[in-house]
Amino acid sequence: MCWWISMMGSLSPATASFSDELAVRATAVEPRNRRRESEVCMGSVSFNMCLWQYENTWHQAMVVYSLVGTMRQISIFLGIVWSLGAAEPEPDPRELPRIAHTLAKDARTTLTVKEGYDLQLVAAEPLVADPIAMSFDAMGRLYVVEMIGYSERQNADAGRIRLLEDTNRDGKFDKSTIFAQGLAWPTAVITYDGGVFIGVTPKILYLKDTNGDGKADINRTVFEGFGTGRSRLNVQAMFNSFRWGLDNRIHGATSYMGGKVKDKTGKTVSLSGRNFSFNPHTMELRSEGISAQHGMSFDDYGRQFVCSNSSHIMALMYPSRYAGRNKHYAMPSQRVGVAVDGGSAPVFRLSPDEPWRIVRTRWRVAKAVRGPVEGGGRVSGYFTAATGITIYRGDALGAGFKGNAFIADTGSNLIHRKLLHYDGIQPIARRPKDELNLEFAASTDNWFRPVQFANAPDGCLYVADMYRETIEHPWSIPESIKKYLDLNSGNDRGRIWRIAPKGFKPPQRALPGKVKTAQLVELLAHANGWTRECAARLIYERQDKAIVPDLKKLVADINKPLGQIHALWALRGLGELRKEHVLQAMEKTKPEVRVQAMILAEDFSDQPEVRHTVYAQVSQSNKRVLYQLALTASLFPESDSRKIALAMILAKADGDRWIEAAVMNACTDNLENMWIAMHNAPSVSASAKVEFLKLIGRRNKPEEVAKAVMVIARRPPNSQTIAWVNALGKAARSLPELEKEALRWLSVPAEEKSDAELIAAMTLVLRQGYQIASPALMNAARSRKSESVHVAIVQSLSNFSDPRVGNDLLNLWSEASRRLRAEILAALVIRAERIESLLAALEKNTVAKSDIPASILATLRSQKESGIRSRVTKLFGTPAKIKSRNQVLAEFQPALKLKGDAANGKTVFTQRCALCHRSVKEGNILGPDLVTVKANGAEKLLVSILDPNREVAANYMAYDVALKNGTTHTGILGDETTTHIRIKLPLGQQILLPRSDVKSMSSGGKSLMPEGLEAGVTPQQMADLLAFITDL
Repeated sequence: MCWWISMMGSLSPATASFSDELAVRATAVEPRNRRRESEVCMGSVSFNMCLWQYENTWHQAMVVYSLVGTMRQISIFLGIVWSLGAAEPEPDPRELPRIAHTLAKDARTTLTVKEGYDLQLVAAEPLVADPIAMSFDAMGRLYVVEMIGYSERQNADAGRIRLLEDTNRDGKFDKSTIFAQGLAWPTAVITYDGGVFIGVTPKILYLKDTNGDGKADINRTVFEGFGTGRSRLNVQAMFNSFRWGLDNRIHGATSYMGGKVKDKTGKTVSLSGRNFSFNPHTMELRSEGISAQHGMSFDDYGRQFVCSNSSHIMALMYPSRYAGRNKHYAMPSQRVGVAVDGGSAPVFRLSPDEPWRIVRTRWRVAKAVRGPVEGGGRVSGYFTAATGITIYRGDALGAGFKGNAFIADTGSNLIHRKLLHYDGIQPIARRPKDELNLEFAASTDNWFRPVQFANAPDGCLYVADMYRETIEHPWSIPESIKKYLDLNSGNDRGRIWRIAPKGFKPPQRALPGKVKTAQLVELLAHANGWTRECAARLIYERQDKAIVPDLKKLVADINKPLGQIHALWALRGLGELRKEHVLQAMEKTKPEVRVQAMILAEDFSDQPEVRHTVYAQVSQSNKRVLYQLALTASLFPESDSRKIALAMILAKADGDRWIEAAVMNACTDNLENMWIAMHNAPSVSASAKVEFLKLIGRRNKPEEVAKAVMVIARRPPNSQTIAWVNALGKAARSLPELEKEALRWLSVPAEEKSDAELIAAMTLVLRQGYQIASPALMNAARSRKSESVHVAIVQSLSNFSDPRVGNDLLNLWSEASRRLRAEILAALVIRAERIESLLAALEKNTVAKSDIPASILATLRSQKESGIRSRVTKLFGTPAKIKSRNQVLAEFQPALKLKGDAANGKTVFTQRCALCHRSVKEGNILGPDLVTVKANGAEKLLVSILDPNREVAANYMAYDVALKNGTTHTGILGDETTTHIRIKLPLGQQILLPRSDVKSMSSGGKSLMPEGLEAGVTPQQMADLLAFITDL
C-alpha cells in the first residue's frame, strides 16, 4: 500500500475521500517518546493517506488536532487514549530483519519480465535519487523530478530537478547535473523552449539554463494557487503528470490540489476537482476534465486516461467544452472506469510482505496496537497503489504494444499492462491473454518502487523507480517497531529503467532538437510517438511559418494519418489553419483524421461549407466519427441540416449510450420532426426514444409535445406506451383512454399485471390528480405485498403537494418494512406540512421515537420554523444534551476488545447502515461500499462510524437543495454542469435537477452521515458490526 496510496475509505461518507484535505498540526500532551510539536502531512483518521501511505496512528498520548481546510476552522480534541499508559508490545528483534537493498548492477536479477522483453537499467544512484517524474527534451536529455527527504526529514525544500545525459549515446546516462534544487515537493515536469515547467505546489514554475552550465538561472512563477487552502505537505494530493497535447497545450492532473489558480495578470481560474491545460506561449489557463489522482496520459489520437490508487484505468469520454450545451439535458459523467476486472483489480506480486508489516498486522488483528488491518489481515493481492498510467506510443516494443496502458503498483512492486479495445465509443481494458495470472513485470525486491513512465526518443518506455526500503508514513509504525527500521533508507538511491525487447540497442536517430524546422515536418509522421510529439512542440515553439507549404502537403498525404493529424494542429498552432485544410482532411481519409478535422472545424462554425462537410460525415459507419460529429454539432448553429444529421446519427448509434448522449446534448431546437422520424425506426434503441421524449418533456414546447402526444395517442395502452408518457412527464396533455387503463391496472391481480407494469402505470395515475390517485394507490398498497410496489407508492404519493399526503404515508407505517419506513420518513421530511403530520404521530406514539434515525432527527432539528423546532426539542431533548463525539468514542472503546459475531453484525448493518452503504449485494451505494473499507480495520472504522464529521470531504458533504416547488432534498452532490445538478440520496436514489428548478443550495459543512448512529447500540453490537465489515 504505497505511492499515492490506498485511499481505502472509511464507513463514513464524511471521510470517504480526501478532496477536502485538512492540514493537521498535532501537539502531544503527556507524550511518550513522541515529538513535542510537529507539522505532519495532511492526514485522515479514516485513510491510508499522504506520500505513499499515511495512517494517523497515535500511541499512548492525548493529542490535540487543529484542522485547517476548506471547512471552517475548528479545533477538536481527539479524546481517544489507546490503553493510556500501557506499553506497546515489544517485538522479537529476530522477526524484524532489515531488508537489504540490491546493488544496481544486480538489480535486474530480482525482476521477472514478460518473455521476450527486458527492463534495462539506464541510470542509478549516484546519478539519480528518488525519481518520481521525468521528461525528455528535444536533445534526448532527461529532466527528472527527485523527491528527496521522504519520509522523516522535515526539510520541505529538499526537492531537486536532475538533468541526465547520455554523452556517448550508448543508451545509458553517464552525466548527471543538479539543474535546480531547494524546491518544495516538486511533482511534475515537462520540457518547453529550452527550459522546463515544474509543478511545485502551489506554483507552476518555468526554469531555464541560459548560459549552458546545465543549471537553471531563470526561475519564473507562471501560475500560483494550486491547493488553495490546503497544506503543501500533502504530497499524496499534489498536481502531477504534465503532458503535451495535440492541441499545442500543456495538460496536467490536479489530483486533490485544485483551487483558485492565478496567472501572472491576476486572472483566476477555478480548478476544484478539474484537470487543467495552459498555452505555454500565451499562458492562458483553463479547466479541463474531471481529475483523478497520480497519473494522466493521452493516446496517439488525443484520448485521455487517468488513474487513482484503487481505480487503475479510467477514460475521460469527452472534453468539458461540450458539456452543458443543452440546458435541458445532462451528459453522463465524463470519467468512467474501463477495466473489465474492476478498478481495484487483482495483481500478482512476487515480493514478500515486509517483516515489520507482518508484525504490525498481527498486532493490529490482535488489537494490541491501533491502526487498520491491511487487506483484512491478508496479503492485499489487488490494486491499492495504482499510479502513473501511461499509454505506450513508441515503436520499439512491437505493434501489439502500441496503445497499451501501463500502470505501476508501487506497494506491490510491479508493472501492470492492459490492452485497450474499442468495440464502441467507450474503451474496454483487458489483461493480455498471456498475462492473466502474472504481471508484465514484477520484482522480488521490496525496494523496487515504480511510480511513473515516459515514452522516449528510442521508442521504448522508461520507468521511474524511487527505490527505497520502506514506503510508509513514520507515525503509522509503532515506535517499538520503528526503532528497528531506518525510514531514510533509500533517500540516496533511485533507478531509471527502460522497457525494451530483449537485446535492444538504441537506434541512432536524428534528434528533433538537432534538425532544422523544415525537417521537423517529416518527423510529424514518424513511427515513434515521442518523436512526433517533440517535433510538433518544436514547431509550435519556433513559430516559423516558412514550413506552412510543407505542412499543407502532409495534410494531403492520406498514407500518413498520424502525420496528417499533427500537420493540421501544427497549422493551427502557427495561426495558418484554413477551412480548406479542414475540408480536405474530411475527404478520403482515415476515421481518426476525420475526427480531428471535425474538432478543428469548430474554429469555422460560421462557414456554411464547413458545416455542410461536417454533417456529410454522417454517411460514415465508424462510430468514433459519428460520436465526434454529434459533439461538434452541439457547437454549431441550429439548422435543419443539423437536425437531419443528428437524426441519422441516432439511427446508426446501435444503442451506444455515448453516441446517444452526444445527440441528446446537441438537440436544442424543433424536435418534433425528429420524433416523427424516429419513433417507429427499429434502428433507434428503446432507451434513446425514452431519453428523447424526456428531452421533449423538459423543453415543454407546445408544438413538440403535441407531435409526441399524437404518436402516443395512436398506440395501444401497453408498457412501452406508458413508459413514453412517463418520459414526457408533466408536459404531456391528458390521454383519457391510456390514463383509464393505467388506473385499472392498479386494481388487477399480479397474475394479470406484473409489479413492474404496475409501477410503470403509477405515473399515469398521478396525472389524474390527488383525488383519484390517492385512493387507487392506497388500494394497491392493500392488495399487493411486494416491497418494491409499496416503495413506488410512497414515492408516487410524495409527488403531490396536498397536505393529506402526510396522513396517507403514515397510514402505511404500521405494516411497513424497515426499508419502506425509511422511504416514508424521507417523503415526510421534504415538506413542512408533512413534518407536522410526523410530529403529531410521534406525539401520539403512533410512530415511536426509537424509529427515527439520526439523519431524520438532524433534518427535523434544522427546520427553519421555530414551532417545529420546539416540538422536536420537546420530543427528543435539546441538541446540547447529545454527548460529545469524544465521550462516545471513549464509551465504545471496549468494542475494540470484544469478540464480534459477524452474523449478528449483519443485522446491525441492515438496521443502521444499509440505507447508504452497500455490503456485497445488500444495501445502497451512497457512502463507500463496505468491501472497499474493510481493510481499514476495526479501530478506524469505529472512529468513522461514531464521529463522521471529524473530517468532511467535499464530495461527501451534505447539501440542502430547496426547489421552487416547495420541496427540499438533502443529499450529496453528484455530477454538475452549467445546466443541471445531480443529487445522490439515501436508499440509492439519484435525482437530476435543472438548475432553473433550484431555489437555493446550502451546506453546513457536515457529512451526510449523521452523528448519533450509536443510539441504542451496545458495545457488543458495535463489535459485531465491526466484525461483519472486516470479515467481508
